[in-house]
Amino acid sequence: MNVVYHGVVIRSGVVPRAIGVLLVVAGSAYLVGTFISVLVPALAATASIVAVILEAGELSMIGWLLTTRSTASSLAGVVAPA
Repeated sequence: MNVVYHGVVIRSGVVPRAIGVLLVVAGSAYLVGTFISVLVPALAATASIVAVILEAGELSMIGWLLTTRSTASSLAGVVAPA
């Protein structure tokens, strides 16, 4: 589900495509890290280190949100009213 959400972020056009791709990589890192921790516990520590590095995409999203001043009016054409 996490990767699907990030795919929607890429297609929306609100967030830069590079950040969307980094979010997909981060979501995949969570998934792979969890599977490795469950299936191969001996590699859990290594998988955790690799996952933390790959999860930097989430930090880029946080940084983008903090530095960009999007208003409701600028998103009106992208987000449909409910």
